[in-house]
Amino acid sequence: MQNNTTITIVEYDYLQYSDASKNNFLTKKEFDAIKEFVLKNEKYNKSQFLKLTTKDKKEVLQAQQYIGIIKLKNGRTIEILPKITGLFNNTEDIQNDKSIDKIKVILLKMLKTLRDFPFKNFQLGDLQTTKMPLFEIFIEMFLTEVDKLVKKGIKSNYTVVDENQKFLKGKLILSKQLKHNFIHKERFFISYDNYLPNRIENRIIKTCLLKLYKLSNSTQNKKIIRKFIFIFNEIEPAPYNKIKDYYKNFSLDRTLNYYKLVMLWSKVFLFEESFTPFKGKEIAFALLFDMNKLFESYVGNYIYKNYSRNWDIKLQDNRYYIFENSKKFKLKPDIVLRRKEKKNNNIEIIIADTKWKTVFEEKDLSQQDLYQVFAYASKYNLNNENCKKVFLIYPYHNTSDNLIELTYETAICNKNNLCKISLLFFDLVKDEFYKTPL
Repeated sequence: MQNNTTITIVEYDYLQYSDASKNNFLTKKEFDAIKEFVLKNEKYNKSQFLKLTTKDKKEVLQAQQYIGIIKLKNGRTIEILPKITGLFNNTEDIQNDKSIDKIKVILLKMLKTLRDFPFKNFQLGDLQTTKMPLFEIFIEMFLTEVDKLVKKGIKSNYTVVDENQKFLKGKLILSKQLKHNFIHKERFFISYDNYLPNRIENRIIKTCLLKLYKLSNSTQNKKIIRKFIFIFNEIEPAPYNKIKDYYKNFSLDRTLNYYKLVMLWSKVFLFEESFTPFKGKEIAFALLFDMNKLFESYVGNYIYKNYSRNWDIKLQDNRYYIFENSKKFKLKPDIVLRRKEKKNNNIEIIIADTKWKTVFEEKDLSQQDLYQVFAYASKYNLNNENCKKVFLIYPYHNTSDNLIELTYETAICNKNNLCKISLLFFDLVKDEFYKTPL
């Protein structure tokens, strides 16, 4: 889909270019700019956001497991959405605006579970529409938080002001008075405290507003940004080369708690804080998320909300190492559920690992994934934690019925200690485990 400036694709679809003006195609210059961005990230950060390959003997960029937005300096935006069974089953479905709206709602719900990101407290009902491009939705989220901040009041600081005036205020600086006003006896070189909003936090917000005004293609968003720029009129923007230092040198005390989300959003837009630390020459903005981490975060959050009454739940449990004599190699299962057994007070645990992969049949299972969860179960049992169940959790696909009964049984530590490794499937459309609960 394309709305003048935005091209929307889903995972594993292709970005293509054409010399002629074609719907959903990039120009060669735009294609080369994104290609440069992709190749440099692969070289320096080992991250493959898109894969350079060929189709019909022509270079194309294939989306991988990173979703989000890449915005070029000419205004063109690439929007990559996750491919979810029931919404995107084939390329033609991308033309269906209703499917796109639904996938954006699911994606925003998933983003809300990310730690240290500003999506957490956002209510989906606050959005004007999900028909906007993702980038404009993110801007709207930021502006909603700025609006809340402004209504609570922009904080000011006492700032020392030194200036030459025709009136006496504060204290007279004698040395500068003699230097500057030796002839002009009617003037006073004074120093006084002024209560001004020109503090670090407000300067960062002002800089972010100015940046977004240039990048936004939404008339409504630009209108709201102009309003806030006017409200922040007396505040100087922070210099770009000092913003990172500003973030290091300030902390939000209790009186500034309501600034937290706005500052997190400003960090996202000014530093592009996601999993994209590099920016190409022709790239104005990039915000991309690894679906492996996003799926892990969402399923972990779901399990925590629904199972924490009976289980002690730890996400990214890191209490054990692979080797006893080395602290370099941690084991970090995605989800560990732990409780005391009623009969003998032993610790009973369930280990679960999420995988953003489409599994159609048994042969699609990764040996590496099975080795990984076997290693988890072995280590926990060696430390006297009774692990009899391990789950590999995949996104639901319409062929998952063939696999939900698939269970592997293996001896852990000794032949009497059997552990079952089973497959689970999470349905993101219905927001629940498919048929079989944890």
